[in-house]
Amino acid sequence: MVTGINEFGMSSRSTVHWLLAALFSLSGCADSSDTTAAQTGMTSICEITRHPDAFDGRGVTVRGFVDTDYFEFFGLLDRSCPNTVIEWGGDGSHSSSLQRLITRVYSLRGDSSRRVEVTLTGVFEWHRGSVPTWVIEPTAAINPRVVRTTSGDQR
Repeated sequence: MVTGINEFGMSSRSTVHWLLAALFSLSGCADSSDTTAAQTGMTSICEITRHPDAFDGRGVTVRGFVDTDYFEFFGLLDRSCPNTVIEWGGDGSHSSSLQRLITRVYSLRGDSSRRVEVTLTGVFEWHRGSVPTWVIEPTAAINPRVVRTTSGDQR
C-alpha cells in the first residue's frame, strides 16, 4: 500500500484513522436527551418514588398532572400516589415543547376546574436528605392536554 504525507505531516493512512476516531467520538456528542428518551420506557411517578435508587441518574418518561405555584415551583403528580410530587429541575429553556407546556399551564392560572396532564421525558435525580426530594430535569413535554378536575384532584 502506498501512503503519502499530507500538509499536516501525517500519512494518508494516519489521516483516515484520525478522521474515523473523530467521527466516532463526535457521534457521542449528539443530543443525549434524544438518545435517553429513546432508551427509556414509560414508568409511573409512584414506581419512581417507591424505588428512587433504581432510577437515580437515568432517563425516565412519566405521565402526570402539572402542579405549580405559578412562581418558582413546578412539579408532576399522579392521582394513584397522593401527596407525592416529582419537582422539575432546570429551566427548560432549551426545549420548545417545555416552553409551550409552561405557556399552556399559565393560561389556566386562576382556573381550579382544569389542569394540564402531560408526559415528561428527562433525567431523574434523587436528592437524599432529611426531606428527600425527587427531581426530573425534563427535556421534552409530550402530548399535553387540558382536563377537567374533580374536587379530589385539588392538591
